[in-house]
Amino acid sequence: MPMLDVPVEQCLRVGNRVVVNINPQAANGFRVRSRIRGWSTGESIMLDRTLTKDQAVRLRPNMKCVVEFVHDGSAFAMLSSVLDLAAGRDYFTVAWPTKAERAAVRRNERVKISAGCDATLSDGTRVGAQLRDISLGGFGLLMVAPLAKGTKFKVTLDLPGGFVLSNLAATVCNVRAMTDSTFVGCVFADLSEEQAFDLEYFVTSSSDRVHHQSAADDQLLVISDDLDFIAAVRVPLEEAGVTVAAAPTVLDGFYRIRLRMPELVVVKLRLPDLSGTEVCRIIRTTRGCESVPVIVYGDENTKARASAVDAGAVGFYTTAEQVADAAQSIL
Repeated sequence: MPMLDVPVEQCLRVGNRVVVNINPQAANGFRVRSRIRGWSTGESIMLDRTLTKDQAVRLRPNMKCVVEFVHDGSAFAMLSSVLDLAAGRDYFTVAWPTKAERAAVRRNERVKISAGCDATLSDGTRVGAQLRDISLGGFGLLMVAPLAKGTKFKVTLDLPGGFVLSNLAATVCNVRAMTDSTFVGCVFADLSEEQAFDLEYFVTSSSDRVHHQSAADDQLLVISDDLDFIAAVRVPLEEAGVTVAAAPTVLDGFYRIRLRMPELVVVKLRLPDLSGTEVCRIIRTTRGCESVPVIVYGDENTKARASAVDAGAVGFYTTAEQVADAAQSIL
């Protein structure tokens, strides 16, 4: 995931909403809502305690956390830890970030996703649906018994990363028949400030985050925007019984690595947001990921091959067939 390329304090704004993700990689993790009260550059960030309510009692000094917020069209995630709960006061502090990550997205970009959800009509009737995509302005559903254009309803969306958007008001704006179901396009209506924050952070921080809680751990993660390459690697490996997951961006790749640790990572050398060599270097130096083998693939280039090996890659290959063979030998 790309490191922050501007000073941290330039991204902070007093009054901005944030979510403090406590122990995000642990089973007992939880999220606390807050606002930025101020900061001491290089030392700590002061956060409002008034929005934490019942969650505040769960905070403890030295808890690892990620401070998440949106600023100027970019989503930021800053690795930190709880410092001082300031007993009797209406704020608490977290350490100055040791690492910061940033992702930006076009406002109308749609996140592809597959998740079940229930739509509740005005008369209380519940209708099952399958969520297919979501953006800052609306979302798409697949339905067997579609809703009519103009129908107003409410829906709860359980999204990856702990983003549960509850009781969202929506209106059907278009209906399109498909082979065995109907696609229903919907727009959001009257989002609360809290709902708008969670939606904006989720959409902005990822372009494709699909996670099934019941799915087996991914054995191989491919970080690439080349769909033909992904398919060429996936087919022989899945025939051999290897579970393959794909991430179209570096941001999504690191999201998946944090979500469930793969046994092997394959990364494209040339990506829009970061080079495959740099991705390999970050994985090699990230606590908990040091032992995960990484393969880099790209055009034949002696310098690129040397850089990948220097960054800790276990191999550099130029074709999908070579990558699939190498993956099978490792897994």
